[in-house]
Amino acid sequence: MIRVILARRRDLSRETVVSLIEKKKIESEGFLSEHGAAMLVAQDLNVEIERSATMEIGIKDLVTGLNDVTITGKVKAASTLQEFTRRDGGIGKALRFIIVDSTGEVSCVAWGREAERLANEQLHERTVSILHGYTREGFGGGVELHIGDRGEVQLLQETPRIGQQITGRPTSIADVSKRTGEVDLVGIVKTQPKIIEFRRTDGLGRVLRTRLMDGTGRITLVAWNERADELRGLTIGKALRISRGRIKTAINGIPEVHVDSMSQVEILESAPAELANVKLQPLKISQIKANMRDIDVYAKILKVQPPIDVKRATGETTKTMRLLLGDDTGIIQASLWDDKAALDLKEGQTILIEDAVSRERLGEVSLSVGKSGTITVDSESRLESLKPAPRRIKELPQAGGPVIVEGTVVSQPSTRQVLTSKGEKVDLSEIELKDDSGVCRVVFWRDLAKAAAKMGSGSRVRLLGVYPRLGFQGGVELSSGPMTVIEVIGKPTPAGRSHDEIHIGQSGS
Repeated sequence: MIRVILARRRDLSRETVVSLIEKKKIESEGFLSEHGAAMLVAQDLNVEIERSATMEIGIKDLVTGLNDVTITGKVKAASTLQEFTRRDGGIGKALRFIIVDSTGEVSCVAWGREAERLANEQLHERTVSILHGYTREGFGGGVELHIGDRGEVQLLQETPRIGQQITGRPTSIADVSKRTGEVDLVGIVKTQPKIIEFRRTDGLGRVLRTRLMDGTGRITLVAWNERADELRGLTIGKALRISRGRIKTAINGIPEVHVDSMSQVEILESAPAELANVKLQPLKISQIKANMRDIDVYAKILKVQPPIDVKRATGETTKTMRLLLGDDTGIIQASLWDDKAALDLKEGQTILIEDAVSRERLGEVSLSVGKSGTITVDSESRLESLKPAPRRIKELPQAGGPVIVEGTVVSQPSTRQVLTSKGEKVDLSEIELKDDSGVCRVVFWRDLAKAAAKMGSGSRVRLLGVYPRLGFQGGVELSSGPMTVIEVIGKPTPAGRSHDEIHIGQSGS
């Protein structure tokens, strides 16, 4: 390079050229090799480097402003052909790819005819030589290598088999939250993909969302445009292998994996050995603790509270619907948000809730089902196995979430009005309930107080969703809540027979 410069600029001495090269290296703070610095000095001196005199350089030697670059590397990722409208109204075409060598990696952009030609090739994992490229500063501030009308991309390696395209050890889903940038991932499709179209400046965009799982956890997959089209027919249970997915944090602070034109996604014919036994494993309600994520649970709907409008902290208004759920181990409340609040759910149905989270407030653990969660109405065959079992009065805790109790009313209900801390007058009714283990006081509020006042002594009742608490005289008493349900299962008649079961719900507390 120095000889070429001296041949064109006979007014300069070798010492001067060497000094200029060293100065360039110092200005780059060590990022330029001698060859890269010499190329920049040649450009500053208006010395054109002929093709015959150009040596191949390493990726680490690339800097912005080079006009005749020859470089060899392996394609790490490639996009599909992209079309755009040029300033003159014509249609432009571009294809982006990334190549790597032993010194680093660089983003490349092929334009026009070369982009069209490369779009018909399988570039991933191919070794290529780029001839007559030029460098510019990319959007992120780094160097980009462009291949224009004078440039050429020579393919030097045979196309790999599809099974060889994505290599390297994938990251487990549990470890994704510890990573930044790009990630390789293998997972099983857990939820039915949903695709949405949106308008952008150059036409319609597409985004697909689904959930993946492996043996360590779950994560949301977000596929954009071309990748969304490729995965449009994806079904639950399929295995996916992802290369160069990008980790992004959603609004709720949870990491997601995004795939776009620079990512590779492969639908596998069968699940890898490490995922062969990965399947849905719902929890029992008694196993749900505070601050859990990715909760799956089968449950019977005991009560549905109609949707109401609520205001978020951001000022946005949305809807929420509450359910009282039960299985053979206990009961729990669930809050359904946004589109889930519009579901047509009915008491007595069995549902599968997936990807819910649990919250704790005032000692009560409840479920929250938001955008990432799903709800599926299941068959009637599960109803008997999910019938909630009552708690014995003697074994009731002194505080906590809702419980079910069953017993006989041993005192005539007493009713009165009380003044709340907000100055509101509300109805209150009290009974004493007895089972084979003991007796406790039960307090009913508001509309449910009026219904409870009609229960006579000797009635057998099942109370769903009542709250245990420490009574004023010691011992445990029970109090109704917004989702409490009374089932009268043995109301005496003069003939000694029982009426049919009656359900009484409370409208609010």
